[in-house]
Amino acid sequence: MTTVMVRFYQCGHRIVKNFQAELIKTYTNSALLDITDSQAFTVQEIIDLNHRIVVPIKRITEQRESRK
Repeated sequence: MTTVMVRFYQCGHRIVKNFQAELIKTYTNSALLDITDSQAFTVQEIIDLNHRIVVPIKRITEQRESRK
């Protein structure tokens, strides 16, 4: 999988900046992310939001291949 750095994500009233996530799928202008290993989210947020976070490609700043 590819690990990406997301500059900005707003979830309701909470704003999360500069977090890493695994790229699941890319669309025309956005990307679906896996946040299982992300330290920026609480356990409850990971349960509720995992595989549901879609961010614009413009907010992704860094991409690199993870070695698994």
